[in-house]
Amino acid sequence: MPYFLHRPLKKHHILLADLWLRSPHRNTKHKVIFYPGDLPNSLDFNLWRGFAISRQQAETYTLEHPKQYEEQVNRFVYHIRHIWCQDDGATATSQLVRICTAASRT
Repeated sequence: MPYFLHRPLKKHHILLADLWLRSPHRNTKHKVIFYPGDLPNSLDFNLWRGFAISRQQAETYTLEHPKQYEEQVNRFVYHIRHIWCQDDGATATSQLVRICTAASRT
């Protein structure tokens, strides 16, 4: 069901989608991407919103909870290797290197 913008002074309706498409103030992007880091002046919509915790918080957690940290890392690596890469060790290594490189840039 379409949504309408009602204008009390006029006797017609305007579809909100048409209003948005005609607006000179609308924000238009070329494509949706997922790129860790900043892309200044990009015409793409970046889904990357950063990490949930800071690097300092992560380092503190690592030092205070070494066993839990190791278990979480092992679960992550298991997921990358067996789910993403379907037990292909070379592909998993390549993906983990890419993930670590991207994480170190932010």
